[in-house]
Amino acid sequence: MTKPMLKKTLIILTLLLLLMPVITPANASQLFSVSDTMSRLKKSELANHTIQFTTPTGVAAEETIIITFPAGFNMGSVDWTDIDLKDDGIDVNLAAATSTGVWGVNNVSGQVITFVNGATAVATNSVVEIQIGTNADHQEIGNAQITNPMSEGTAMISINGTFGDSATLAVVILDDDQVVVTATVESVLSFVISPLATSTFIGSSTSAFTDSIKMSSTTTLPFGEQILNQGTVLGQQISVTTNAGHGYQVTLQQNQNLTAGTNDIDDFLGTNDVPQKWEDATNPNGTTQNVDTGWFGYTTSDESLAGGSSRFGAGADAGDYWAGFTNSNTPYEIAYNDSAVSNGETTNIGFKLEVNAYQPSGYYSGTVLTYICTATY
Repeated sequence: MTKPMLKKTLIILTLLLLLMPVITPANASQLFSVSDTMSRLKKSELANHTIQFTTPTGVAAEETIIITFPAGFNMGSVDWTDIDLKDDGIDVNLAAATSTGVWGVNNVSGQVITFVNGATAVATNSVVEIQIGTNADHQEIGNAQITNPMSEGTAMISINGTFGDSATLAVVILDDDQVVVTATVESVLSFVISPLATSTFIGSSTSAFTDSIKMSSTTTLPFGEQILNQGTVLGQQISVTTNAGHGYQVTLQQNQNLTAGTNDIDDFLGTNDVPQKWEDATNPNGTTQNVDTGWFGYTTSDESLAGGSSRFGAGADAGDYWAGFTNSNTPYEIAYNDSAVSNGETTNIGFKLEVNAYQPSGYYSGTVLTYICTATY
């Protein structure tokens, strides 16, 4: 080829190159912050999926997002009603087919779920979240889930579509994903009896208070020499701690009346079911020896006994109603709680003795009081 012809040929090729269109590759990027949080990882178990990713490109109207599950996942009857899609945390409306303002879940076929954007474009760098299963609740409450593969191992889920971005994420399938946790908590029950100091109110500030010159001990109630028609009050405090789920009950019983030879002191006229106030107008009124010429009784500051009863008084009247030990060796309720108590629940128990001029003289003793604390686990 002569030099003139070669020159002409190079000129023609140059012109052709200049006239050719510039072909720009499609805008495609790698999705980032990609994850799939599954509700169960155990093989063959039904599981919810929460797939999340950030799209650097965004999703224009009519573009698709395609989620492909690998073989082994059983899609079951999952459809659009079991799926939610969020754009930057805001739910979008879905339907079985695309329409204006509505994303279409146009295809749940085989292992593939295809979304078509029929709404406003998803902006660049937006976070897209797709919930599949019973965790979907925006328009419909999901009732179908995807079943995990039958074999343990790693499975790869792919995300792509015409919006251009793509990613592949790995999930792990385990032989078992649950751990059985067991523990033994020992039963706890603590019961303490303490004497109440003198001049201590049994219940409210208007109730009886312990005698100013006599004090009980943990194991004795020394009423001492009695002044006619005046009465003496001694007190003890009980404290209960228990982890019993149904709480506890404390009862008190007497083995016999106070006696001096053949003489005895009767029980106060109130009963545990129907206590009565022990006031100046209510005192031993018998005129025949040993018949209502002396009374012994008890009260409690617990305002909520079994069944929610406040029969021994509540509020200003707390601990102001009294009962006698109607029957010997019979337990009578004095404290109750229907749930566990952790820091020692205290209850004041008052005891009162009063005699009139017809009560025979003597040293009275023989009465033994028995506390019983029962926890219900």
